[in-house]
Amino acid sequence: MGVARKGLVWKIMQSWWILLTFSLMFNWVAFFYIASRAKNKRWALWGLIYSIPFILLFSEMLQEDTLPYDLMMTSLFLGCIFSIFHGFKVRKEFLLRLEARELASRGEEAILKDKIESEYGVKLSAEGSKPLRRSEPLSAEQRGALQADDLPVAQDVYKQRADEALMQLETPNEESTEVINPEPMALEVVDLNTATESDLAGLPGVGAILAKKAIQHRQTNDGFRSVDEFFELLGLKPHVIDRVRPLITVQSLSEEPPKLKGRVVDF
Repeated sequence: MGVARKGLVWKIMQSWWILLTFSLMFNWVAFFYIASRAKNKRWALWGLIYSIPFILLFSEMLQEDTLPYDLMMTSLFLGCIFSIFHGFKVRKEFLLRLEARELASRGEEAILKDKIESEYGVKLSAEGSKPLRRSEPLSAEQRGALQADDLPVAQDVYKQRADEALMQLETPNEESTEVINPEPMALEVVDLNTATESDLAGLPGVGAILAKKAIQHRQTNDGFRSVDEFFELLGLKPHVIDRVRPLITVQSLSEEPPKLKGRVVDF
């Protein structure tokens, strides 16, 4: 997506320093100004060069009606003329650099805003930066789990489940035209010993980091023996455990298919 460029009014307002190049004594100030705005050392060096005749003039090192004094005045006049052309030449580059710095500053501000919103679990509005209340406050473990890399995983899982539920509610019944109140959908139960990392990350208050920790524990210890072992491993808060418990189960690791007893008779 492209970025809107600045208008003509903005360019004119940011080019006022060109007027300083027309002054005989303060043309060097213009280059110090644009160097400080655009953080460009090369223009600061030019400002120092243009300021040399000005420094010599007011230092009283040169006496009037002497050859060095005449050379200094000539260099001051020629430097003023040259700085005018020089200022118009670097004006376009200065505006581009200034615009790029403003865009970079906005990007840094957006990154900082996203980091703060993720840390405190709020959404800063554009009007007055009012935080939007959440249904439950986030604990320290949850804030640690909801990192920038974890949020897309959980959001994609919840979005997919919400879309599936919406499609089932909107699908018309072909056999009957009667209006039927949809019953609440049964929550999908996740088996801790067969679930993928994304399935565990989609559980409330778990996230990708804790899901990866659970997968490593399951591989090391040949699975979970109970859901309480899962809760104890992740250190979840009681209110989070109450939300997650209906969504998970643990199949017995020692279950084997029943063996048939008796003799096999061929007919």
